[in-house]
Amino acid sequence: MIIYDLITNTFKDARSGTARRKMYENGHNKKQIRGSYSITLGHTFRGYLSATKNRKPSDLFKSLFETVYYTRNKDVYDDLKKFVKKYRPNFEFTEIQINYNWQSPKHKDTLNYGESLIIGLGDYQGGELVIEKDEDEIHDINCKFLKFNGGKYTHYTKPWKGNRLSLVFYNINGSKK
Repeated sequence: MIIYDLITNTFKDARSGTARRKMYENGHNKKQIRGSYSITLGHTFRGYLSATKNRKPSDLFKSLFETVYYTRNKDVYDDLKKFVKKYRPNFEFTEIQINYNWQSPKHKDTLNYGESLIIGLGDYQGGELVIEKDEDEIHDINCKFLKFNGGKYTHYTKPWKGNRLSLVFYNINGSKK
């Protein structure tokens, strides 16, 4: 539970961005649950934060910007890189989506490139990942890594009881510098 504690303590005041909140509200037809969030440690195409604040340009990608959470928490990003390297040494990624008690509605990851790697952490029951193919695939990801192509297949999270953290490691569909 070291990774779970690292994430929940570091991001205890995190808030989902507008696009993620709208995705939740449109997909579930209700407001996002208080205390839940979906944030990205990585990059975005959106360079603005407000009329007076801009994001830091990416050192890795042309025309992309660092998310605020990435800029402020590169040490956590590095720790998560080591975590994945320990269990999946050949899996390469540039982005990490952190979902805390955030039930993902049906969607495709249209900006992702290639396969993603996901794991669920926490004291929860249920919360399986459903991947829609010819026949739906239902995966228990609690403390188990799963590789899948979220850009190709629609997927979503089933309801659960308890506190659930999912980490999604992936590559953004952007041009490297």
